[in-house]
Amino acid sequence: MRTLCGVWYYVLMKNKYIYIDESGDTGYTKKSTRYFILTGVIVEDCFVLSRIAKEIYKHKNNKGKSNMLHAHGEENKIKYKLIKRLREFNIKCIVFVLDKKTLFVKDSYIHVLEKLAIQCKQESIVNVVLARMDTRNKYNKRIVDMFKFYGLNLILSTPTREKSLQIADFYSWCVFTNIEHGFDEYFLLLPNIVIFR
Repeated sequence: MRTLCGVWYYVLMKNKYIYIDESGDTGYTKKSTRYFILTGVIVEDCFVLSRIAKEIYKHKNNKGKSNMLHAHGEENKIKYKLIKRLREFNIKCIVFVLDKKTLFVKDSYIHVLEKLAIQCKQESIVNVVLARMDTRNKYNKRIVDMFKFYGLNLILSTPTREKSLQIADFYSWCVFTNIEHGFDEYFLLLPNIVIFR
């Protein structure tokens, strides 16, 4: 049993994993954000991001009921602690940006998600965890089938269930606030971010 566990752990460590979250909205009204982005955080150790999220969460003063990190509402000291820890690891981030002032698409989410799926295929990433954005079963099945078409294993989850998505949320927030609002205080501190427009 010990040998099997060791082999299984080795297999897990040799694969690439991507955790994906979104920022902005998909609408085209006057109140909508200009940009909609999908951010994927890529690691080879499927446990590293969840460990970091749990570790940083312990430093929060106001833990609240959510039992999670959420970039938008965190104190500056928590954000800086998180960045310091993230810079210690080999983490890559890819971001796909939709500028809704220059391109109109019927389903912004699916449009950007497919571009990200194609990039995953090119980077030999097989294991994908996506923050569930929609509750409709048919819509989610369409997303799962699209990833399967590109040979990718997709898991739809939530940041409370999959702690690694809390890190994807942080990256996504940092990139979005830079692109949408020109706020780069945190964005410039995170290395290895590749942006596709």
